[in-house]
Amino acid sequence: MNIIYALSLIITIIATPCYGNEDRVIARIADSTNNPITSANPMPVLVEGIGDTLATAIDNDNPLFVHPAGEISTLNSTSATLLADAVYTGTAEDIRDESVVIISVIADVGSAEDGLSIQFSPDGTNWDHSDAYTLAGGAGKTFSFQPAARYFRVVYTNGGTDQAYFRLQSQLKSTYVKPSSHRVADSVSGQDDAELVKAIISGENPGGTFVNFTSTTAGNFKISLEEFDDAVKTTNEDRTTNLDGEDGLNTNAMLFARVDDDTVKNLRLDQVSEFLIAGSYEHHEAHEGSLFHAHYTNTVTNTGEMSCIGLNVPDTTTWPHVVYGASASAAAMFNVYRSPSVDVDEGTQLAIYNHNENSTNTSILTSIETTPVANKLTSYDETQAAGANITKTTAIIDEQIGSSGNPTSSSGGQARGSSERILKQGLQYIVCLTALDSNDNVHNLSLDWYEHQNRN
Repeated sequence: MNIIYALSLIITIIATPCYGNEDRVIARIADSTNNPITSANPMPVLVEGIGDTLATAIDNDNPLFVHPAGEISTLNSTSATLLADAVYTGTAEDIRDESVVIISVIADVGSAEDGLSIQFSPDGTNWDHSDAYTLAGGAGKTFSFQPAARYFRVVYTNGGTDQAYFRLQSQLKSTYVKPSSHRVADSVSGQDDAELVKAIISGENPGGTFVNFTSTTAGNFKISLEEFDDAVKTTNEDRTTNLDGEDGLNTNAMLFARVDDDTVKNLRLDQVSEFLIAGSYEHHEAHEGSLFHAHYTNTVTNTGEMSCIGLNVPDTTTWPHVVYGASASAAAMFNVYRSPSVDVDEGTQLAIYNHNENSTNTSILTSIETTPVANKLTSYDETQAAGANITKTTAIIDEQIGSSGNPTSSSGGQARGSSERILKQGLQYIVCLTALDSNDNVHNLSLDWYEHQNRN
């Protein structure tokens, strides 16, 4: 700080009106004989560290200006209440000798949006710069500003309700003061007063040297764990990367999975076993309304009599994933034939059921008719099967079930993964039970399948 020393002075105090109707104190300085200090009669002044005299004479035309530490701006302060949507506009005030403008305001009702406007002008006419805030009712707020231009004023626009009380006060400070405070416990609002600060964050490393923290390439704050400075991640591009011996990171995390294109939800664990709760795929398809069922029961009495279900698979990339079921009360052969020769219009349309009875989805499979019907299969009793002239071709399933010693037996029942068959698009299939003796034989055939579009 430069310190000015002056000796043998006579100071005359003069009250002079200044802009804004405020009296400011001006001091007239003379020497010990009451002669004004002028360029012809300079006052010896020592500025510590500089050693020079004043370059400009201090006289009646060039008085020494003495500014108080702070004052109230009556031109931009008011307690007069406003009606709904009314506007208070302060008067332009010269603030060239001020360092800080402080605005305090409270009203029982909220302002209009951006209703508090602190405006600055280079000439008192053109208000080129402004800061605007929206105030809530009943909550006092304080704001501080640097003098952005020579003149300032306050404009306040009330909200849609008449005010019961309104107090707006503007203070002018000649020296820097602490900006408005904010309790740590309070939430930060977009209408709070704030100062823009750009800073460098640094920290002390284990060697005792302070270093600046850096950001990632994307501009995010970079955090590095000391144990993983050399290897933070390993890219497993081909799903065969050996992770044995690689550094790992122990974290508490939640697993999430996508439900659809717009929804992601967290996965859950069983409370007892702590296993991941996961439904079977067919259970999922049932929920999706894509799991279907058809069944047929017929009784035969002679050797070689057949009970069958026939179907067509459309030539699309939506493929049926089928599990067959068959039972017989006496000995029988269970067969599934691919691309058999079957006369059309010989059987009966067989209903297809959706496992999800709330779903309106239908199956792509069709009946064996001159005009195939979607969402239907075809059933054949022993007479219809004989009339259809079924020519047996490639048997993708060929097994005997039932016998005189164990008359009731069935096919299927294994885990779905081992018994599931994916039918080929564009082909015809027929599922049959054929009696091996002349005992009365109750045949039961069933098909359960879901339809899934091939993604490969």
